[in-house]
Amino acid sequence: MENIYDLISGLKTNALKLIEKKNSIEAKNSQLSKDKIKLENIIDEQKTTINNIKDKNKLNIIAKSSNLKKDSKLKINEIVREIDKCVALLNK
Repeated sequence: MENIYDLISGLKTNALKLIEKKNSIEAKNSQLSKDKIKLENIIDEQKTTINNIKDKNKLNIIAKSSNLKKDSKLKINEIVREIDKCVALLNK
């Protein structure tokens, strides 16, 4: 009889340990789920930031390109005026 009581006591102890481990794992799982949600939110924010930066970069490239085009046109116009002056002087 005593052997059966020892077995039952051992089973009860093991069951309590399993329940304790289960509760610990559930708590850890819950915390990991919360952390995952936070990290997903951070990723979404960073993706938005990256897209905004890419858009700004495109605008900066376009603006620089436009400035280069304007500068080039001004330089070409200046050279054309100088050529016209030279041609005018040669025609005199």
